[in-house]
Amino acid sequence: MSLAGRAGERTVVRTYKYRLYPTRAQIVALVAQLAACCDLYNAALEHRRWMWREYGVSVSYGEQSAELRALRALGLVPAAANFWCQQAVLRRLDRAFEAFFGRLKAGQKPGFPRFRSRRRFDTLTWTLKGNAGGVGIKHDRLRLQGVGAVKVKWHRALPAGARLGEVRVTRSGDGRRWYVSISVELPAAGRARAAASKAVGIDLGVADFAALSTGERVPGPNASKRTAARTRRAARTVARRKRGSNRRRKAAVRLARQREREASRRRDHAHKLSRRIAEEFAVIGMEDLRIGSMVRSASGTVAEPGINVSQKRGLNRAIADQGWGQFQQFVAYKAEEAGGQLVKINPANTSRTCSECDVVDARSRNAKRFCCVACGYRADADVNAAQVILARALRESGIDRPGWGRQARTPALADVA
Repeated sequence: MSLAGRAGERTVVRTYKYRLYPTRAQIVALVAQLAACCDLYNAALEHRRWMWREYGVSVSYGEQSAELRALRALGLVPAAANFWCQQAVLRRLDRAFEAFFGRLKAGQKPGFPRFRSRRRFDTLTWTLKGNAGGVGIKHDRLRLQGVGAVKVKWHRALPAGARLGEVRVTRSGDGRRWYVSISVELPAAGRARAAASKAVGIDLGVADFAALSTGERVPGPNASKRTAARTRRAARTVARRKRGSNRRRKAAVRLARQREREASRRRDHAHKLSRRIAEEFAVIGMEDLRIGSMVRSASGTVAEPGINVSQKRGLNRAIADQGWGQFQQFVAYKAEEAGGQLVKINPANTSRTCSECDVVDARSRNAKRFCCVACGYRADADVNAAQVILARALRESGIDRPGWGRQARTPALADVA
């Protein structure tokens, strides 16, 4: 979700996802369009590589988009497919190069854009904006150019009066299910909430998903941990099958389905918890964690091997299984939509700071217990960290009052303003 301004109006862009039920003929048409778009992506990538290799010239999206009409006229690109959909493929490649140059400039591992396999090219993009055509909603069915009117499971209605934008049709990892994501633009009016004056600090963890400054501890989804044995068996089955065989392909589908179930559990947990937090609290404090660095491989290099690799690898997997990054994204947009705010604070020493007297000392933290060496304050270590996070978030929000940490409950904004 993102915020945008249009004619002085503050708007919010949300995405509504639905399940598609195409017929066999429509599945054939969708797969054919995916294959054609994948070939277009690879051809455009090769064009950029060749122009730079032979002439030292960088090709832009505008130049390739201008050539697309000529390719359609010559029959080198399917002319029956939607033109805007094919342009979206070129924009996708252009974003990949922008990300590559951004990483190169930042001194990170660049990761040059690679050719795509048809098996892993799973998204088609249309638009409902302007006169692009090719897509529409009529009689509760989604009409797609070159595919037909596809049945949709409208489990919730699109907002009345919303401006519709991009339409993305996605094939699931196992290739058996299809989904459509429709972006809509809405006025960014905050919804009324019963407890709009409360504030909370959240300390993310591994044993428990989160500890709140209210004292509540939230268990995690443990999506991968719950089905680890089943996933390992599915992965071993794939490894034992002969490459290119039908039996390996079927085993890979079963493994992909297992991974998709894990991701669904993780996403469901993040959606439900973030919705509850956003509706109950107006100010939400969280640590500004670099999750990508935290889950990065700890093996190191041959010259500089990592330390405690086995322990760090287990911690990395646990962090990834909890889905911290996804949860933070959901909290950010849901809080903003509801009229609240998410405040990310510097995570330095949050677990070593006493929420009662603000003294920082590593000796105060003993596993899951916290006992301040200065004032003797005792508390659960994670809850104490959540209270420290809340204090910093309130200060960064311009809401600060000495002594708030001595309260046994999470303060309301009226109490600390």
